[in-house]
Amino acid sequence: MVNSDGTHPEDLSDWLWMAFDTYATDTIPNSGYTYINPLYDFYGENQRRVIETQGGIGEWVFSLGGNYNDFIQIGATFGIQNIRYKYTLIHTENTETGDFKSFDYTETVETKGVGSNFKLGMIIRPVHFLRVGLAFHTPTFYTLTDIYSYKMSTYWRTPDSDGNTEYHSSAGEYEYTYEYYSPFRTVAGLAFVLWKYAIVSADYEYVNYGKSRFRADDYDFETENNSIKEKFGNGHNLRAGVEIRLAPVYLRGGVSYYGSATSQKYKDTGSVSGYSLGIGLKTRTVYIDFAFNHSYTKNNYLLYEYDQGLSENANYKLSKDQINFTLGYKF
Repeated sequence: MVNSDGTHPEDLSDWLWMAFDTYATDTIPNSGYTYINPLYDFYGENQRRVIETQGGIGEWVFSLGGNYNDFIQIGATFGIQNIRYKYTLIHTENTETGDFKSFDYTETVETKGVGSNFKLGMIIRPVHFLRVGLAFHTPTFYTLTDIYSYKMSTYWRTPDSDGNTEYHSSAGEYEYTYEYYSPFRTVAGLAFVLWKYAIVSADYEYVNYGKSRFRADDYDFETENNSIKEKFGNGHNLRAGVEIRLAPVYLRGGVSYYGSATSQKYKDTGSVSGYSLGIGLKTRTVYIDFAFNHSYTKNNYLLYEYDQGLSENANYKLSKDQINFTLGYKF
């Protein structure tokens, strides 16, 4: 708790105040506000961290397309995104001996907001069995609000003079609104029509993750944006799939590979692989699609942001499942 030294308890930052309020740190009498950590001799004996996330991005799209002589098809889409996301971190430490028994720290961040973007694309059909596609996605312009809350508790084996063996403290909710611009995307693809019964397709997508940016009216995000520019680089994503036509039913399957988002200098973010399965029903005016997507990745996690050898890397595998439902009407 060196960061507390020389600071009056009422002037401590919220996080340090919670530690002081629960006696995880305390002042040394007649020391000019020098602090001591009563947990120091036992600190870190047993550590456990649980991270829970939930939420998603929903999208409303408005599309317009045109067809010239079945040779070139041009389309444009305006999308509106709705974001809801919640992140909860619970860090717990406990000991087997001594007066101090355990403490836990909980951090919660809820993010909500909206975004918008444009997508432009075309498909060229030079011969009847070949289709060549090209698309450009503008950055998505998000307006987001983060809501932060924190709480901390300590538990002791010996009661104090009032008989208390546990202490609790919390910091009120804080809101911060800012803007985020995602990188642009360029997509190129080929599709082969196998008679009237199947389509085999492959797409290549280029994304420059280093172009992501944050901004706000009261903060310039210069440090964060420079870090993004330095640590993130070009992403190369591949997708391939096949569609079997058993009209009016369509069966689909595909695989995907998304390369690392970080630059060669910082290989922190692992690649993501996945597969998908789907079924659709199409009539002259209505189409219905149902799809299941599974993706997985391997990565490392450090318990502390500025670790300095305090803990070992945790190797973890992350998998994600999505269910998509689409209903369309042609007019």
